[in-house]
Amino acid sequence: MGIILQEVSQEPTIEIPDQVRDIYRLWRPSPLYWARRLEQALDTPAHIYYKYEGVSPAGSHKPNTAVAQAYYNKQEGAKRLTTETGAGQWGTALALACSMFDLECTVFMVKPISSTESNCRAPRLPVRAPGCSWRVRG
Repeated sequence: MGIILQEVSQEPTIEIPDQVRDIYRLWRPSPLYWARRLEQALDTPAHIYYKYEGVSPAGSHKPNTAVAQAYYNKQEGAKRLTTETGAGQWGTALALACSMFDLECTVFMVKPISSTESNCRAPRLPVRAPGCSWRVRG
């Protein structure tokens, strides 16, 4: 219910729960880089910066959402979460988040991607969280 209340809230900001903030601190704040070569290529006087989100354990920005979703589902009494993933980033992020809140996780991966993308096959994903199973459907 907490996720739904956030979605329909009229409040300009919503406080991040301490338990979620503590997990975010494992990889945030993520580094900010100055894109000097891009500025030169664009011949712009503007300063361009970007954030590198690959420092998270799952290697993408997706744990930022997955951790909050796992937290709120745990608060509501969920015991397990199930999701699908294409290239594996979302499944990896949710598996990571579920392991942090002692939730079981089942990730379904579409067969065409899992059989053709060598970096996306379930056994090679960086997170092999306890209580998480990968299933390929296709």
